Amino acid sequence: LKFIQLSGVKCGFLLTEQSPPEKRNALSPYIFWLSIEHFVELTSDHRLGLYIRRLRNQAAHGVG
Repeated sequence: LKFIQLSGVKCGFLLTEQSPPEKRNALSPYIFWLSIEHFVELTSDHRLGLYIRRLRNQAAHGVG
């Protein structure tokens, strides 16, 4: 997580083995944390684009 903060990444996915914890501090409103399983599921079902759009809209409007 420190690497992401230091790298200056403005938008991206953080993919991990386990799901993100329920209560967590956002690294950035445009860094989205997903489990690898969820990412693969969204990709396989062709829903990743819609999911990204929803997350981006929530971040842009301060929701979530």
